[in-house]
Amino acid sequence: MLRLLSRRLLLKFLVGYLLLGAVVGCLGIYVLSYLAGLGREVDQLLRRDLPLHMETGRCLHLARAEETLAKKSLVTGDPAFLARTREVGERLDAALDRLATRLPEEEWRQAVASVRKSQRDLWRGSGEGARLRPRNLEELDAVFAVVADVLDGVRAGLQARMEVLLARSDRTVRRAFRVSLAGWLVAMGVGVLLAFWTARHVTGPLAAIRTATRRWAEGELSHQVAVEREDEIGDLARSANQMARQLAELDAIKEEFLASCSHELKTPLTSLREANALMLEGAAGPTTEEQRRLLEISRH
Repeated sequence: MLRLLSRRLLLKFLVGYLLLGAVVGCLGIYVLSYLAGLGREVDQLLRRDLPLHMETGRCLHLARAEETLAKKSLVTGDPAFLARTREVGERLDAALDRLATRLPEEEWRQAVASVRKSQRDLWRGSGEGARLRPRNLEELDAVFAVVADVLDGVRAGLQARMEVLLARSDRTVRRAFRVSLAGWLVAMGVGVLLAFWTARHVTGPLAAIRTATRRWAEGELSHQVAVEREDEIGDLARSANQMARQLAELDAIKEEFLASCSHELKTPLTSLREANALMLEGAAGPTTEEQRRLLEISRH
């Protein structure tokens, strides 16, 4: 079938399919860009914000544990509670140091640094001889209230950032889905248009030629293919029409020849029949029995 296509048709096919490929490719790149953005947001959420949120929660848990142990130490005066308070305080200081170096906002880093300083100022001295500065529970509550407020604020800020990232990721997924659906519909529409164009410009004329050949085979040699094109398909249709006209001319010549032969043979045969009848009647003289038999045979 491709041999019947002209360069013009092939060029149209090529342009159409290149257009379809360009549309699908652009939509694919668009969707991939959205998915790349989604990947960056998810990576930021999993690698930074979520671990920081968990680390802030751990610091808050250690601060509350230190507060509880410090209160027990002030109330009971038990050195064991003081030692455990000092141990938890050291763990809290290390956790706050890690948190302060990893937070993305400068304001949060400064707030955690101030909490770390106030947590260190909670003690007089260092090592085994360290003692709590607050002398009563009210002073202790005031110190840890500031610590809890700062850590709760940082944790709430991280939670808000994660919610924003999750909402943005959800919008990205929805938008990518809509773009993919639109791309699929556009590609399907372009494919349908190309199929319709192919059926109209290639398959339709070929079907008309096939129908014409069937009618010619049935004897309708006057039928002509109505295809007006300046390409190979048009040349094929014109050649088929020329063939049908030539067949019609040959059929007319055959009919004329048969009519002429019938006319030319009819007169001698009539004369022979009349002569045969006269001989049977004895116009040429008497005939033998064998002659009459032969005359009867030739008569029929």
